[in-house]
Amino acid sequence: MQVGFDSMVDKLASVSGSVVSVLLFKPLIYGHWRTMEQTSCVYNVETISSSIIAGIASVAGASGNIEIHSAVTIGAIGGLVYLISSLILNRYQLDDPLQATQTHLFCGLWGVIAFGLVHKEKGLLTTGQASFLGIQLLGCFVIWLFSFVLTFAFFRLVTKRFHLRLSKVEEVLGLDCQEDEMRMQTVMKSYLND
Repeated sequence: MQVGFDSMVDKLASVSGSVVSVLLFKPLIYGHWRTMEQTSCVYNVETISSSIIAGIASVAGASGNIEIHSAVTIGAIGGLVYLISSLILNRYQLDDPLQATQTHLFCGLWGVIAFGLVHKEKGLLTTGQASFLGIQLLGCFVIWLFSFVLTFAFFRLVTKRFHLRLSKVEEVLGLDCQEDEMRMQTVMKSYLND
């Protein structure tokens, strides 16, 4: 019962920290380094929802093994990681409409590293020994390597069988335009046939 309670408290604390950090720091970060898509510092449902996921992803592996103040700190830094990674991906025009890369990859990696820092019994900041942090960093590398190799192999096989790239016109116009036009043609044909 205690483990479940500790896990719940850690998640709530990290989410609180993440949301607060996003609310506080988004105007500072986006006010100075704006991209084409981010011309304002408006808070929207997407930003708040993603900051909640960022806090949860940042503390998910550490739940029950960290103090509450550590969970708030990890969540707050996770919120900053989310904002900065969103800014970087947008600057390099890497499209991730669900923001899964920002929340799960970057905040998840931050959570793995943070766990090595603040673990109750083995963390660098609690014991002064870096061996557990080293194991966590090795884990980050193994996770990255596994994900890269598996994804590369999958997309290599898929591209041999299917054409995944869009034409230049479709890239500029966007798929919504093409798909809506196709739907409209289908609707018009059925309307004219009736």
